[in-house]
Amino acid sequence: MLFRSLPVRDYHFNEAKLFYYSDSNKPLSGKVDWLWASFYSGDRTELTASVQFRPHYKFIANVSLERNDIVLPEGAFKTNLAGLQLDYSFSPKMFLNSFIQYNSEADTLSSNIRFRIIHRPLSDIYVVYNDSRDFERKLNDRSLTFKYTRLFSF
Repeated sequence: MLFRSLPVRDYHFNEAKLFYYSDSNKPLSGKVDWLWASFYSGDRTELTASVQFRPHYKFIANVSLERNDIVLPEGAFKTNLAGLQLDYSFSPKMFLNSFIQYNSEADTLSSNIRFRIIHRPLSDIYVVYNDSRDFERKLNDRSLTFKYTRLFSF
């Protein structure tokens, strides 16, 4: 990616979008977005596609890809984001959600996994694991978080 600065001035942004979304209640569905937009002193073209698989009402898997082509007088670059989302509902009060994403421009892989239990109305227990890997600088960042919320009625 270019790390040059853009001139300081007023910029105007316009965009046009063409999209198609199929019925997400079906076992297999998809979305496609194609965007053309002005971007600072140049143009941006974005293509986003995703496929959702729902074999059972308790489980959903979604794979997505987003590609941005940026063309500026100062230079051009492309970025790609690939994502995987998995959701499982053990019961109406217990869920497991995960999201994993790869960013080609930053060369990073990030994940977020969250387990939630609703032990009473408006009172929850969360366990959240986050992981970020930067392959270019060989850095890893991990966290494990526990959260307990409870509604007190007066």
